Amino acid sequence: MAEFHFLRPYWLLSVLPALFIWWGFLRHENREAEWGKDIDPHLLKHLLVGQEEQSWFRPVHLFIITLLLTSFSLAGPTWKREPSPFLDDTAGLLVLLKVSSTMEATDVQPSRLTRAKQKIRDLLKLRKGAATG
Repeated sequence: MAEFHFLRPYWLLSVLPALFIWWGFLRHENREAEWGKDIDPHLLKHLLVGQEEQSWFRPVHLFIITLLLTSFSLAGPTWKREPSPFLDDTAGLLVLLKVSSTMEATDVQPSRLTRAKQKIRDLLKLRKGAATG
């Protein structure tokens, strides 16, 4: 169970509206209690029709179940983690070094050409396995 996770967990927030809809439906489902505030009980039993034959499974229940399953599937449940394609920089890299007479200047020790070679070697060490030219 430790490997189970969601790729897009924020889709699970869409479960909240489904729960509010279901709670609102259950709150207004009992017509006898709702009308009992305004109508006398001896008249109410004659005014309400079809209370006994109501099914426990209604279209709103199907809607809630569909909304919950859709939210769950949009969240992307999975057992296997895939590495993010944005973490590794394996794109090809081409290093272009212009070697001219100014690269032999002595203003930087060692020469500019030697420092450029060192920087290219360091870059190649950081990108081991990646295509570099």
